[in-house]
Amino acid sequence: YDPELDEVLTLKQAIENFEFKFEKGDADIDTSTEKFTQLIGGIKQLLFVSDGHGIPVSVDIVGYTDESGSEIVNRRVGLQRANAVRDALVLHGVDAARLAPFNGFEYELKELVAERKTRLIAVVGRKE
Repeated sequence: YDPELDEVLTLKQAIENFEFKFEKGDADIDTSTEKFTQLIGGIKQLLFVSDGHGIPVSVDIVGYTDESGSEIVNRRVGLQRANAVRDALVLHGVDAARLAPFNGFEYELKELVAERKTRLIAVVGRKE
């Protein structure tokens, strides 16, 4: 049992799978919501605690779309959504170097071909 890792995993679970709804084809995010404030606080706490314990953590931000558009459009919109969330987090003091935006297509492919490494991933996104 590793109490430091357990603390980091608990913080990770608190921010994992945050979902934000977007208008169809849009990437605007409302940063004034309580949900967004909770996400910022959770990510900052996760990164602070993990750094204190010497456990490297980065946050993958995944932008999803529905299936109504073409794959090319959905890839672009998904990445725009992930970038919008990343940019909003950076504006609120989260280190950009710790955030990695993906569209849903890229992320799922990355997970299929990735070697299994010891790393923590928090996913932020929403399927419409």
